[in-house]
Amino acid sequence: MAPEETWQQDLVERARAGKVVLVCGTGLSVAISGNTETATWHGLITSALDYLGGLRPEWGKAVGNLRGLIDADPSVESYITAAEWVDKVFKRQAPGEFVDWIRRTIGSLEPANPGFESVLRQPVPILTTNYDQLIEDVSGRIGLTWTEADQRDRFHENPERYVFHLHGRHKLPDSIILSGSDYQRLGSNQTTTEVLQAFAASHTLVFLGYGAGLADPNFAGFLPWYKQRYGNTGRRAYVLVRAGDLPADRLHGKLAHLSYGAEYEDLPGYLDELFAASPAPATPPVAAVAPKPVDSHLDPLRMLPAPVQRKAADQIGGASAREDVQERMLRAAVGATDSRQAALISAVTGTGKTTVARLAMNYAVGTGHSAVMIFPTKALVAQESREWESWVEAWRDDRKIRVYPSSRDYPENDSPVSKGRFEVAIAIYEKLLGYLISGQRTLGKTSLLVVDEMQTLVEDQKRAAKLESLLTMVRLMPQEERPGILGLSATMSAQSTEVLRSWLGVDTFSFVQSSNRPVPLDTYVMDSNRWRLQRDAHLKSLSERDAQLPDPVTEEHDLADITRNSMRDRIQVRGLSTGPLAVSLVTRLLNEDPKTRILVFVPGRTAAQELALAIQKSLDATMGTVARRRGSPWRIGRFADPDVDPDVAERRFLALQDTDLPLAPEVVRGMRTGVAYHSARLSPRLRRDLEDDFRDRRGVLRVLVATDTLAIGVNLPADVVIATSISGYGSDRLRRLSMPAELDNKAGRAGRRGVASKERGAFYILVPSERDLQGVAGLTADSVLSLSSMDGVFQRYVVGHERTDRVTGRIRELDDVTLLSLHVLCSDGFGRRMPQLENRVGSVLKALLAAQEPDVQLPTAAEVIERLSVLGLFDRDADDKHRPTRLGEALARSGLALGSAHVLELLSRLATQGTGDVDLLFHACRSDEIEGVTAWVGLPGVHPRHYPSLKENIQTYALAYLHEDEVRREYCAQYFGTKRYALPAKFVAEGQVVVSKELRELLAREVEEVTDRDATALLRALVAFEWSRGIPFAEIKARFSAAIRSDENRRNERPVELSLHYSDIEQLCEQVAGVIRGAAEISFSDRHDWSTRMILLALQTEVGLPAWLAPIVKLRIDELHRNRLARLWEAQPVAEGWATVLDLPGIVDHPGISEQSRQNARDRLERREREESDFRHRVAQQLAGVYVPGTGGMSFEEFGKELQRANSHNEYIDLWEEMADGLGIAFERRKLAEYTEMRWSAGAVEVLLKIPHNEVGQEEVQMFAPDEGLVILNSRLRPSAYSELAGKPTVARFIPPEFVLTLVARLVNARGDALEAEEVLERLAEQRVSVIDAESVNVSLDVAGSHPPWPGPMPQVPPDPFRLTEIPEDEAD
Repeated sequence: MAPEETWQQDLVERARAGKVVLVCGTGLSVAISGNTETATWHGLITSALDYLGGLRPEWGKAVGNLRGLIDADPSVESYITAAEWVDKVFKRQAPGEFVDWIRRTIGSLEPANPGFESVLRQPVPILTTNYDQLIEDVSGRIGLTWTEADQRDRFHENPERYVFHLHGRHKLPDSIILSGSDYQRLGSNQTTTEVLQAFAASHTLVFLGYGAGLADPNFAGFLPWYKQRYGNTGRRAYVLVRAGDLPADRLHGKLAHLSYGAEYEDLPGYLDELFAASPAPATPPVAAVAPKPVDSHLDPLRMLPAPVQRKAADQIGGASAREDVQERMLRAAVGATDSRQAALISAVTGTGKTTVARLAMNYAVGTGHSAVMIFPTKALVAQESREWESWVEAWRDDRKIRVYPSSRDYPENDSPVSKGRFEVAIAIYEKLLGYLISGQRTLGKTSLLVVDEMQTLVEDQKRAAKLESLLTMVRLMPQEERPGILGLSATMSAQSTEVLRSWLGVDTFSFVQSSNRPVPLDTYVMDSNRWRLQRDAHLKSLSERDAQLPDPVTEEHDLADITRNSMRDRIQVRGLSTGPLAVSLVTRLLNEDPKTRILVFVPGRTAAQELALAIQKSLDATMGTVARRRGSPWRIGRFADPDVDPDVAERRFLALQDTDLPLAPEVVRGMRTGVAYHSARLSPRLRRDLEDDFRDRRGVLRVLVATDTLAIGVNLPADVVIATSISGYGSDRLRRLSMPAELDNKAGRAGRRGVASKERGAFYILVPSERDLQGVAGLTADSVLSLSSMDGVFQRYVVGHERTDRVTGRIRELDDVTLLSLHVLCSDGFGRRMPQLENRVGSVLKALLAAQEPDVQLPTAAEVIERLSVLGLFDRDADDKHRPTRLGEALARSGLALGSAHVLELLSRLATQGTGDVDLLFHACRSDEIEGVTAWVGLPGVHPRHYPSLKENIQTYALAYLHEDEVRREYCAQYFGTKRYALPAKFVAEGQVVVSKELRELLAREVEEVTDRDATALLRALVAFEWSRGIPFAEIKARFSAAIRSDENRRNERPVELSLHYSDIEQLCEQVAGVIRGAAEISFSDRHDWSTRMILLALQTEVGLPAWLAPIVKLRIDELHRNRLARLWEAQPVAEGWATVLDLPGIVDHPGISEQSRQNARDRLERREREESDFRHRVAQQLAGVYVPGTGGMSFEEFGKELQRANSHNEYIDLWEEMADGLGIAFERRKLAEYTEMRWSAGAVEVLLKIPHNEVGQEEVQMFAPDEGLVILNSRLRPSAYSELAGKPTVARFIPPEFVLTLVARLVNARGDALEAEEVLERLAEQRVSVIDAESVNVSLDVAGSHPPWPGPMPQVPPDPFRLTEIPEDEAD
């Protein structure tokens, strides 16, 4: 038998056994792309030469010489010589042009020949030296390359799902191997060699698309190894070539050359026969989705692991079983992911749009990318993160996917999410916006951004501006980095989204709208005597004018008789005339069917509480009182399951009863009676307990009386929804008329598929009285008259066509545009000369949503730039470049309004002058963010005659902490008593320094001269001060209610005193903390760093505990919430890890913490400490593949792992010095008892680094703080270190290793081999503040402009910029 026949038989057997590896060269790309010239190496290099030759005339000669070299000697060596010059010019002198050239050439290649599809879908590994993704496009595989170190294991585990690019891939320009120096870098990395050698041991290598020779330098080392390794065996590799290209030496070493036919077109048929595969169709399949189609005959989820596909099928059915609307949604979502364009799904609640979004996110993960889903509230982030737990489990057999929620409730996830180290991130709008403003590459690997609750752009003014800012910044990202956008809404119609769709680029194929619900919805409009029923009312919810509805039915009812006959006491709910009708309706529904689950929406918190109590009394009267007042609701409650396990019921009861949270007894009562209220007055933990029980089909809750916040997306299984009001409070705290779409959103909770028990959902709208509508903004007398009638409400809210306002741009005024421009410029991270700056600001103006609207007059770029300069947010340097000042960067990263710039400057100045915490808190409370939004914790809404005595008591209370004389402080404290509600003696004795003129004058002012604004700000500062010290809430509440009270009460008048609620203080202090945190990075002087003090004051204020306990409570562990840890407010910091807190008195023996819960909490604390250590040496995902100079081709990812794995302190220092040496930095080492000094120098610049030998605690901080140097926090801070850092400034700067690594990686990535050592050290020396939390790791290559230290006098706070928003007490949610 001839050798060729033997080889052919061997190859067929190996191929059909799945034991071959296809190694693909440029010839394959040429064939798939339909002979596109740039698919060849010759075409690619010559196109680069032509492009560069046209950029600068001086490059023309070099281009001509190189073209002559290639024409004369088209060898590999000639091409590499040309590529070397191309690489040098592109990457060193025009780096942005390199990315653009790659995108326009390689990135633009598209499949034109489907003949290879069947072969490339064979379950065999595929390697390629090509940069393009043609193989991925044809086969549906995922592309990986040598720089993606964290993905390499996945390739080896399931190689048939991937294409491994040996020389890089175009979507990761840093990975592309083009020049000789690139080949050296690749050789040092060894990844490509390891991959080839690993497959050579188990598979037969088949080279195709290389012609007769394998002259690639990468194969030059591999082929001799292959010959040496397998020279004594019958194993060989095969090269497939045309018959006319067969070399004379058919067997060259261990390479056997086989002919696939006479012409190039014969190769697909040869390969099909080789694998016994069915040939691909002659023409590509017809596309159904634009702009980048998904094959209509294939399920886009087919490439996901089988368990993930099964879960997807459980959610919305398999490809053949899905409803048409779900199939359209899925294809739009997948199309947005693949094309990186936008899609919008507007469908009524219950159609499965969120599930479709999750499937598209899984698709993104399956294609080697990441996905992000964003929400307007923290509660929705927490809910969605729980939904993803089952998806993580479905992926487990394939690989571990990283799913991270990201909001202020999850600070432990800031590091991985901001660095892009995730498969799925679930974030609140503000978090993602903050990452982008800080210049983080969070979306670097993200192919899909899902925006839930898109109606926020219409319904919530404050959040709309944040979402619009975020989407504008995403639209301004480079095209190759920009993710696809998938918007979701339950209420936005085609008419209302015209401008939005034009802005996002959503075409007809990518807009899916549906009013069809799996569970139909019936809507009732009720007054005290009649109701009008509209069946299938959901068909009108998206303004579908052609929807055919059944005729409405109007009937009388006798609901008023229910409560009139059964209850002695008159039902009265303040500010809610519909309260009695709601009580009667709920009572009838539950008496008819006790299993019915009912959601009742009310406009305010007091109404929720009072209405829940009234319903409880009505059920007592009609169904009988609960037999026992004590015991577990799951055993003795009104709706308890008789078959419940007694032990389980008791454990649930004890866990709730012993939470130590305020209002827990009221939640227990609600569980027992089956009726509970749900509002921001309850802590998040208690609200979650109520939601979980309401969802549980065996739960005891039947009625949840909730404020409007629950209507936004929360998934609850209601059978009936009742809207008691057609108005509500917006984020501006004004009461406004609800849009029909807002009521549609509430109605969406009724009859949700898979969770509700009824065949049809029911939604009741109760007609308000004229009095209810009197306080609603913007209503005329005629409107009040109409909307207080059943006819008027029915016409507007049930059958009306205008369901919601049209989406328009919120960002259009000068200050709003200026702030967004500042965000973009800070995100860019570099300075510009004036013409370029004007162009960039101009691009922001063009990208605005308002720019899509006709006849909109926007500010000019010149006006924006002038505004930035006037406010001190932008400055010009010696090189005539304009860049943000430090104040500008601080304002941008803080997320505060433009008008708060002066507040940040003032806080910074006060901090550096050593003022006390109350002074800082007072000025934070005077910022626009706190004054204009926060309505909680302030002067009660009472008659003005009470204000003088209330203000006098606030002044006296403040003087007990702030007076310079200790005797006077004690005297003021005694005014409020020395026993029952005495002020904390410790804080009275310590006193607080007051530096600011404003607060000094306020304390000395006559009470009649004290403004409401200043009194409110001071009151809030005092509450925040005690909260930040960890004083238990019960003490704060009792003391302030006793102290801040009116002396002007009249006979029979209810006492006027301050009423505080736990959740109000939580929310107020979280916002105050955000203002203080914003000033941290500018709180330094010429020598001292005050930033740690500000960061830790912000942290203490936010969580309400001393500094050393703050990181623990930030983890939001149920067993270690603030009110429980407040038992430790006077304890000394623990010396060891955070988990030792569980062993302290008051916690170790707490009855509310079971042994299992204690162990779970311990495990989580210890795991968090390990995770913090893991990320301490990690750079962002986009920088992971950048190589570290002087380390033999080691990437920053690998270098960080080496640092983390260092077996000794000396080995750890050696690695740092190896990097320094590679950067050209001279270094000296000096080892001391507690730490090692590294003195780095280059030219005239010198930086002192100090590496502690152990963890840093209180003693170590005391040792390092007074002296110059950067202290590298290579391990965690002990709890005691936080207390020490919270109290005083430092000379030393404390920074984590990731800061240094990120700075160097960015410089290497930007400057390449031309990076100068002096620049590295200059950037390190310019670090003026410490970095002790993940939120503070902000690295910029350009130095921020001027300030601080600050010139000139203190900024003046504008007097009374507006009147504080006044609302009825406790009504705002």
